[in-house]
Amino acid sequence: MNIDETLVHSKFGKFEDANKFFSFRLGTEYFAISIYKRPYLDKFLEYAFKHFEVVFYTTSIFEYASKVIDLLDPQNLAVGTLFRDSCLVRDELFIKTIDRLQREPSEIIMLDNNPLTV
Repeated sequence: MNIDETLVHSKFGKFEDANKFFSFRLGTEYFAISIYKRPYLDKFLEYAFKHFEVVFYTTSIFEYASKVIDLLDPQNLAVGTLFRDSCLVRDELFIKTIDRLQREPSEIIMLDNNPLTV
């Protein structure tokens, strides 16, 4: 499952109505991020964790995405997580590919907002 824009929406800065706020360091810079869960996301994930092997797959960097996944999966029920370093790079774009999941393609349901995901 893709996290950004599919499961959550994030904004730079600290906003009181966010589900989670955190900051992270990338190189010498610090970034403040507010995270908003999509409506009914908790119920959806509860169902998904009970009935499927859930793998979070994101084009985001580890420093950011790992903190978002901590919010989405506090009990560590996902069977795996793939970050930007698991993506194919084409024309400076990061693209998720199902071959990285090491599962039979016919058994994969991939939720993503990016039509380039293959």
